[in-house]
Amino acid sequence: WEPGGFDKKRPEEAIRLLVARSKAADSWIVEGVFGELAGLYMDQADLFVWLDLDWPLCRERLLARGSESKKHMSREQSEEGLKKLVDWASRYYERTDQRSHDGHEQMFTNFRGHKLHVRAKDQLAALLSSRERA
Repeated sequence: WEPGGFDKKRPEEAIRLLVARSKAADSWIVEGVFGELAGLYMDQADLFVWLDLDWPLCRERLLARGSESKKHMSREQSEEGLKKLVDWASRYYERTDQRSHDGHEQMFTNFRGHKLHVRAKDQLAALLSSRERA
């Protein structure tokens, strides 16, 4: 997104440049809700962790976190943005694009590197705990 809000998409060329710069680093982590962007990293990724948690938990966490747009927008705009985000996220299992459960499942299935499919909160806690000990 362009600075100053989450409603102005960057031009494709700017996105590609940012992706290329980040891939040139020694290591990186990519958040994958936007599957089409995460897909640009698959050729160099070593590990794919799919956090496939249930909707009630995701909704609860979205609401607790609030809208990140509050840093850039007025309270009314921020509240409206959060409302739109929760509405959009609630249709995750209905959509079929690369930003959907089906799209993420396809990316996960096609990924040939090491992968972890995390489906429950306790599974995630165990994974994080094991990483802290390592």
